[in-house]
Amino acid sequence: MTPERIAEIYAEETGDDIDASDSALRDFARRMWNEALREAIKPAMSEAMFWSDCGDTRAYKACELIIGAIDALKLPEDA
Repeated sequence: MTPERIAEIYAEETGDDIDASDSALRDFARRMWNEALREAIKPAMSEAMFWSDCGDTRAYKACELIIGAIDALKLPEDA
């Protein structure tokens, strides 16, 4: 779910017009999006640490790629 979709759902529920409002709603959606991504990274980091402790570098590298892909989806906080 994109920040735009989060803002759209919020607008549908509250009756607020996204385009007529200030950027606070978009900032809220952006923060929600980034927080969800930070939470999504946690299990992958845990899995990476497990495989690192086991010495399996292939699985560790795979987890690192997943973490990098999730992190790349984050949006700039000040946009």
